[in-house]
Amino acid sequence: MADQALLQTIARAQQTLRAAGRLRPFHRGNILMAMGEPSGEVLLVESGLVKVVLPATSGIDVLIGLHGRGALLGELGILEFRRRSATVIAHQDGIATHVPGQAFRDLVHRDRDVRALADVTQRQRLHSADRRQLAVASMNVRARTVTQLLDWAHEYGERVEDGLAVRGLSHRDLAGAVLASEKHVDAVLGTLRGAGLLRTRRMCFVLTDLPGLASLLG
Repeated sequence: MADQALLQTIARAQQTLRAAGRLRPFHRGNILMAMGEPSGEVLLVESGLVKVVLPATSGIDVLIGLHGRGALLGELGILEFRRRSATVIAHQDGIATHVPGQAFRDLVHRDRDVRALADVTQRQRLHSADRRQLAVASMNVRARTVTQLLDWAHEYGERVEDGLAVRGLSHRDLAGAVLASEKHVDAVLGTLRGAGLLRTRRMCFVLTDLPGLASLLG
């Protein structure tokens, strides 16, 4: 019952944000927010997929997360009057509602549904960050790679004849997500392919044996 009430609260908040903002399309590769720039608006993703990255001097950007329909982005910078702390890049074509920063702040202060959505979003971010830190501290690169592939498959995977396909993500994206070198991740992928657990092609991972992959995590 509590979960259902929360879903209803989030749905009402999203409708309120849509009424306060404007719909705009985005296309793969578009930079929707850039790290270090002033925070001027929040985005509510309506369709498509975006990725949040931290540019790294090593050449492989750290992929913090992928976000699809219903994701709220940029709210912390608006509420705390801070510059953008990460870069948001369109990963698949889609549409987002753009809500001016001041309008969002006003809604957070006077609309408890919008305030609840902002709180839930921030808790989810903290939980995700904690998971990443725990993974880096307690898992080797193989375990982190398998865990990330399974997470992507369950959330964004497309059912195909021989498994679940995760499309549009490169080996470099995967390396950035698990905080490892691309060379090391490629070696792990080669082992998984050899074991018949995975097929790869350009910008696509096909997980052919989900129970087998999960078993590698113990």
